[in-house]
Amino acid sequence: MTFDSEVTFRFRQSDGQFVGDTNGLDAVTAFRIARNHALREEVRWGPAFSISRKTGEWHVGARQSKLGGQISIVVGDDGSIKSMSVNPK
Repeated sequence: MTFDSEVTFRFRQSDGQFVGDTNGLDAVTAFRIARNHALREEVRWGPAFSISRKTGEWHVGARQSKLGGQISIVVGDDGSIKSMSVNPK
């Protein structure tokens, strides 16, 4: 598995200190939660995926199957599934 990612670092404007996101899930845990959820819901999960971070949540996208289509799963920092949508091709 290889990752092509864009990393964003945040710093406080007032003092220049790094602002870490220590309360959230890491990308691998969010990916596993999303993948397990898709499998429980019996949604076909292809090997290609994307993952992006937004405040308080991870957005995981995957190819639905060899025939096309997309799965989009939002995982909250508490490990909950906030939403899942399937866009069949």
